[in-house]
Formats: sequence, C-alpha cells, structure tokens
Amino acid sequence: MMPAAVRAASRLALALLLLAPLAGPVAAELGIGSAPFRAGKAETPPSSAPAAPAAASSQASPQASPQASPQASPQASGATTDLPPRATPIKRVAGFELEGNRYAGPSAATFDDCARACVADDMCRAVEFYIAERQCGLFNTVPRRKRRAGVDIGVKPKGDQPDLVMRQVPGAYVKGEGYDTTANSTFADCTARCLDDGRCKMAEFYKLNNKCNLFDHTSIVKSSFSDALVALKQQSGE
Repeated sequence: MMPAAVRAASRLALALLLLAPLAGPVAAELGIGSAPFRAGKAETPPSSAPAAPAAASSQASPQASPQASPQASPQASGATTDLPPRATPIKRVAGFELEGNRYAGPSAATFDDCARACVADDMCRAVEFYIAERQCGLFNTVPRRKRRAGVDIGVKPKGDQPDLVMRQVPGAYVKGEGYDTTANSTFADCTARCLDDGRCKMAEFYKLNNKCNLFDHTSIVKSSFSDALVALKQQSGE
C-alpha cells in the first residue's frame, strides 16, 4: 500500500499533466507572455512622464563680468581745442590813426586780433584799430599818423632787421621838412616812430611846438643854439 504522501504527489502530477494543454492559451489571455521570472521586487513599468531635468550644480558657473565700455575721448573726432592767443611783435601805440587808405579791413574784435592779421599777411606793414567800431585796417606802407582818441596803431618790424637804437646827436638840427610830420608828439614817441618805420633814418623833434619829423637821410646841421632834438637810427653796438 502506497504512503499517503506519495499518493498526494501522484494526484498533483496527474492534475498538472491534464492542465498543461490549457496553460498556453490562458497565459496569452492574461498577457503573461514568455517574460522570464525574476525573484525579488517586481519591476516598475516605465512611466510616460518626461524625465525631470538634472539638478543644477551647487556652484553656479561664474557670470562673465561685463566690460565697461571705453570712455569717449575728450576730443571728439574733428573737434578742436582752443589755444591761448599768440603774442605779436607789433607794439601798440594808443591815440593815433594812420593817414591814407588801407588795402584790407579784416574782421577783428581787439587790437591784438588786428595785429595777428597783419603778422599773417606778408604785404602788411602797419595796422590801425578803431576801438569803439572794432574796425581793423591793414597798410602796405608805414604812412604818416596823427592824433586821434579811440584809435590804436602799430608797425610790424621786419624779421631780418637787426637790433636798432636811436642815438641822440647834441647841438644839431635838420634843414627842411621830413617825409612824415606829426604834431603834438614827444621826443620818445618821435624816436619810437622812426625805429618802427623801415624808411626812417633820422628823427627830429622840435621842443617849441612838439613837432616830430622823420627823415630818410642823415644830413644834419650842427648848432649850439638849436631848439631841436635829433637822433640817428643805428645798429646796436655801433
């Protein structure tokens, strides 16, 4: 007689043998398929949700510091910078005007502006400037001058002219009138006019009537009773 355990096992095996033909259709119906059996925790089917973005690094990448745009140059393209006005070699003589006609009348706000215009013009030899009217006149010669308030004049020295001085000749006078005569003058002003005039070689100042004569020669008359002061133009050092 077979033991109870063996009989139970035989019945189980016989039942499985009878149910084997039905195992395939049932498995297919249940969607089991032939996926292999894996022990342990069942796998979680993949989710259809999009994957979360990767976590940002704890240290953010350093931002590139914006470079400051270069400062604009203080002198823009084409701009100019005002410079101090240049000095001129023309000495101002106040209270006189020049006789004759000017050859040019450039715009000028001051005497120095007028003098600079003369220096820049090779033809110019003398200038006059009417202060109130702000009128500038350029002359290509050194004409006679006469007293007039509100007017300044000046003579441009020659660039190649040596240093000249006026040397007084005591006890002398000059015959005749000079080529340029000015009333109400002084001896210092008379000699200064001769120095500024390229034509002048000698100056004579009459003390009785304050008259100045300029001469283009050096012929003098010696006299101990002369009421004139005579000065010759000479190079310095002679």
